[in-house]
Amino acid sequence: MEREWNKIISLNGGQANAFEELICQNAMSECEPNFKEFERVGTPDGGVECYWICKDNSEWGWQAKYYETLGASEWNSIKTSLFDAVETHPQLSKYFICVPHNLSDSRRGKKTQKSIWEEYKKKWTTEITAKGRSIELVLWNSRLYNSL
Repeated sequence: MEREWNKIISLNGGQANAFEELICQNAMSECEPNFKEFERVGTPDGGVECYWICKDNSEWGWQAKYYETLGASEWNSIKTSLFDAVETHPQLSKYFICVPHNLSDSRRGKKTQKSIWEEYKKKWTTEITAKGRSIELVLWNSRLYNSL
């Protein structure tokens, strides 16, 4: 079941702020044995809304993008946030990109949102690796919030 995120109640002046807060609350409730300290970030955010510092001092970061669709400008904004996070969080090892919908995946020879995501993920991972970093990119979408 996909959520109707266009009906999310505004927080601090907008639905995007409410979505960010929901993402941060979900991230804070993640239960990993290696987590040590949770940080919620204000604006400007340096590419992450929040992050967990792990016992080995690596970091897992979350970035919320409240977009109805994912076109070229939205993907560019996601990339900008990702590379800001790479720059501002030198210990970042895992990065969650959170969007309020599931990606299309018709698998009928058409370019779908899922295939575009996979292309960007591969390209960005290669670019990050070229900078001497290793960061796992994870997409959080609507299907992850079915229990809410």
